Order: sequence, then C-alpha cells, then structure tokens
Amino acid sequence: MLKIFLILIGLSLISLGFNSSVFSQGTSTEAPQNLSSLSVVLDLERASNMDILLLRNGDQLTGTILNETFNIRTSYSQLHFNNKTIAGIDLEGGTNNIESIITVNNNKFSGFLDDAIFVFKLQTGPTIKIRREKILKAIFRVRESERQGIPQRRFIILKNGDFFSGKIQNGNLIISTTYAELPVTIDDADSIRLIGNDNPLTKVKMLNGDMLQGVLKTEDINISLDVGPNIQIYKDKIDIIYCRKGYVPNIDTTSNKRTAVSSNISADMVLKSTINPANKAKPAYFPHKKHQDFLTCNECHHGKDSSDKKLAYTHGMKIEKCEFCHNKNAGMSKKLFTFKLAAHASCKACHKSKRKELSKCTVCHQKNL
Repeated sequence: MLKIFLILIGLSLISLGFNSSVFSQGTSTEAPQNLSSLSVVLDLERASNMDILLLRNGDQLTGTILNETFNIRTSYSQLHFNNKTIAGIDLEGGTNNIESIITVNNNKFSGFLDDAIFVFKLQTGPTIKIRREKILKAIFRVRESERQGIPQRRFIILKNGDFFSGKIQNGNLIISTTYAELPVTIDDADSIRLIGNDNPLTKVKMLNGDMLQGVLKTEDINISLDVGPNIQIYKDKIDIIYCRKGYVPNIDTTSNKRTAVSSNISADMVLKSTINPANKAKPAYFPHKKHQDFLTCNECHHGKDSSDKKLAYTHGMKIEKCEFCHNKNAGMSKKLFTFKLAAHASCKACHKSKRKELSKCTVCHQKNL
C-alpha cells in the first residue's frame, strides 16, 4: 500500500508540472559563488592544523590564537571580526604604520588594530601573551568549510586600497548630470567609478551599455559586509563599485593587492612611439607593476568594436600597443589620433586628479630614456 501511495503522489506531482526547479525556488541569488579557501595570505601559506605568528625578531611560533575577536579602526568605520572569519593580520605597518586584516573571503580592511595582546597557545603546551608590537604577521589556519554560508555580493574598492564585498542597501543612487538628476539602481548597473577626491566625477556603466557621468549626490553608501558588520562609507572614499553580483576583479591573493596577473609584462617599461618617427613623442617611463597595485586592467586598457567605438577591456582580451589604434591612419578623432594625445588624455588626466605634482612633464619624460 505504501508503494502505491508514493507512486500516486509522484504521478500527481508530475501532472501538476512539478520539476526539480521547485527545490531551488527561494534559494538566494546571493549564495556563495566560490567556496574554496584562501590558501595563501600575506605571502605565506596557511596551515590546516595550526596558526602561525611571525615575530619582529625573526622567530616563528606555531599553535592556536585564542583571541575570540579582533578590532580594527579604519578611516571609515570601527570594525569587529570574529577569529573564525580571519585569514591573516598584517602588523608590519610600513611607513604609515597602517595594519590590516584579511578575511577568509579575501577582503582587506586597513587601519589600526585595537587589540594590545595576542593570546597564543603554543603547540608545545603553554599559553603565552604577546604584545602586538612584537608581532609582524599572524596567519590563521584553514578551517573546514570556512567559507560555507558566506555570500559573494557587490565588490567595492576604496581609494586607500581596501577592498571588500557586501550588499549595498541604498535603494537608488542619485547621479546629477548636466541635463538631469538620474536615479541609478545597483541591479541595473555594471560598475560605478568615482574619479578624484573632493566631490569626484562619477562614471556609471549600465548593464544595457548606457554610460552616465556626473556627480554622485548620494553622500553615504550603506553596506552590509559579506564578512563583518554593517558600515556607512562617505562617497569620496570609494574608488569603484562592481555592481554585478559575484564579480571579483583580479586580486593577488598572496599579498592581497589588486593586480593584473601576467608573467610576460615587466614591472617597469619605457613607452616609445614607433609611428611617424620624424615627429614622434618623447619616450616616457612607465612603472607598470606600481600601477597594477592600485588599478585594475580595464581602468587603462581597452579596445574598439567593429564600428570603431571604444570597447571596455575584459579578462583575456588581447592587449595591443596604444599606437595600434591611436594613429592618424586608424580613423581616430583628432583629439586622440596620436600616441601622445592618447597618453596625455589618460595618464596626465589621471595624474592631475590624484596629485597635481604628478602632472609635471619630468615625472614621465625622464632624462636618458
């Protein structure tokens, strides 16, 4: 009887058009995209059975970090993280004494660590307390399923180099253009870039291909972090918001710097014009690796489509020399039809927006090139 009853239920469900997709209804579209653990952090491999402390005197200790939480004061918020959500803590400081926490989903938050003491149980047995000033790096072990349940939502990069993912809670962002104030819904946008520091120029790329630019009137961006608390960030601190759920730009997960990964591009190069050598532009020094540390590929590189319109760079696109398109024979507009004009429009304009002194000729056009 039980078998007949189950068969009848199955037939009834089929007659109602039931299929396996019913099980997925109600499943969040913000579910984790990639549950693989962060295996290397701060240039060190994470162990599976122990935490590691690197001390400033050169010692290395293995054991268990017993602090349940860590707190960091960033330039935009006071943040609290559970021990189990942290992959590494960088206390090296550098010239600005800036420290950072790297979470298990490869988000970076920099500022000043509030915790004065690390409580550490050595593998050999005793529990000791170490002042934070004595520690260079703390590398947390890889926990089983540590990324389970962590969503991957919008990815945000700040001007100070921090990067993280979370849910943007603002309903609409208001962009004031020269012709109207336009509401922009995050779900309809591909990316939002803020260029400059004070009241920055805002460029919005929509999913349908539309491009908007103006001033972001919405001053505070409310974000529910994928790992961490809810925060509010003033617009001027933001570099770029990637609006597609689950999208992550190239991140060097060993040092946790934003970078384009390429083995055949040198760290430094000299850019030279090869077309029209009788009237070519002066050579320019270009520290490519230095720019990779704070820019993504598509902020400089781009292509063109069959109608000669600018085409945004995507991962894997062949990178041609600038002069391949920016020359008088390629149908480019007079404002951009030489390597020099294109470089000044892109490089010099960016330098001016960052620091005025970077726009001096000698910064790029150095002697003896």
